[in-house]
Amino acid sequence: MEHAPPLPAPRRLLLWLGAIHFLVLGSWYVLRPLRDEIATVDPGKIPWLWTAVFVVMLLASPLFGWAVARLPRRRFLGGTLGLFGLLLALQAGLLRYGPEAWRQPLELGFYIFCSVYSLFVVSVFWSFATDLLRAGSAERLFGPVAACGTLGTIATSQLVSSFRESLSIEALVVLALLLLEGARQGMLWLDKLVTRAGAAPAGAGPLAAGAREQRVEGGVLEGIAVVFRSPYLLAIVACVSLTSLNGSIYYQLQSELLQDQIASRAARGSFLADLNKYTSYFTLLGQLFLNAWLLKRIGVGRTLLVQPLWAALGLSGLWWAIESGAPQVLALFTLFDVGSRTIAHGLAKPTREYLFALVPREQKYRAKNFIDTAVYRGADAAGAWAIQRVLQLGTALSQLSLLGLLPAALWAGLTVALGRRAKQRRRDFEAADRSAPGAA
Repeated sequence: MEHAPPLPAPRRLLLWLGAIHFLVLGSWYVLRPLRDEIATVDPGKIPWLWTAVFVVMLLASPLFGWAVARLPRRRFLGGTLGLFGLLLALQAGLLRYGPEAWRQPLELGFYIFCSVYSLFVVSVFWSFATDLLRAGSAERLFGPVAACGTLGTIATSQLVSSFRESLSIEALVVLALLLLEGARQGMLWLDKLVTRAGAAPAGAGPLAAGAREQRVEGGVLEGIAVVFRSPYLLAIVACVSLTSLNGSIYYQLQSELLQDQIASRAARGSFLADLNKYTSYFTLLGQLFLNAWLLKRIGVGRTLLVQPLWAALGLSGLWWAIESGAPQVLALFTLFDVGSRTIAHGLAKPTREYLFALVPREQKYRAKNFIDTAVYRGADAAGAWAIQRVLQLGTALSQLSLLGLLPAALWAGLTVALGRRAKQRRRDFEAADRSAPGAA
């Protein structure tokens, strides 16, 4: 009689998830500086671009829900990442062989596609990771898994920084495609490994109770509807929206400052790749040594609180630098932006992903994806339009920085409240594990 393979050990799961995350984020960080250098050509188009991204996200969310409801997990994962790979190949072909007269609209389309790609592909990975791991395992492993992704960003950012001026956009898009395909194959293999694993008592081992299940129950729009019925998920929505607004302010400042101080587009692309690279070095330290330690010592809420506090400090510093005309304004922007993104990816991102380990299984795909994509990009679009309107009223860039302090204060209060809810949910999940049939 053939026996099922043993339950995957935490170290083995960490290696698999880490390798996949390395490829997923490596793929995105090949594309990110290419996308961002397009925005520096005409920062006035940013609100229109983010609105287009939001519309695409809004249309894609029900399709995503349909795929989750109709397809086994294995087919859903392979099909979703395969579709994005196909679209990447199409983008490379259009950029390489499209008429020169179409170059500008093709680049704007590429910008929109990359913005959709970054959230959907990364969200699918983290949905898969939270589906596999119990809350306790997620708390311990998500920091190192995130660190493996950061290694991918360092490797690809270094490559783009070194070779951006000699490699075409389409050549780098092909590289991103190859990395994505590697991630797709890794997810399919890990899914196969987990679903064939032998049974373990409820609450034992690193895997969540439903990790071996291939179907996710519920209707197509149920994941969206439940967001508006759950105070916990609404608190996450509010934090994500305020995070996005802060990011939109930094993004506008970045585009305006680079357009003013760096003439060449290729040089801007290299600068942006360097920014990503330096961010990744510091992020790696946070993910490896700080995230799990802070979660254990001070809890979810206070770990999340670090981000809005740094945002307030950075916005205050940029207000002073721009207002006083300090010649080191670009250097100060680099310092605060690298710090902001380090905290976002090194501490806040893995902590926010941990929050979704404390929701029912069907919400880990549908509700999470809706928040990660449509809500996030909707907040981006709303923030971009609000920023443009503020600038049209004659507000200086320095004053824009100062205006960002109010949402930062609201954001700080929300993180504390969300931390309390997460703590209670953790107790409820642990009690359910202890009382489940077969628990030790």
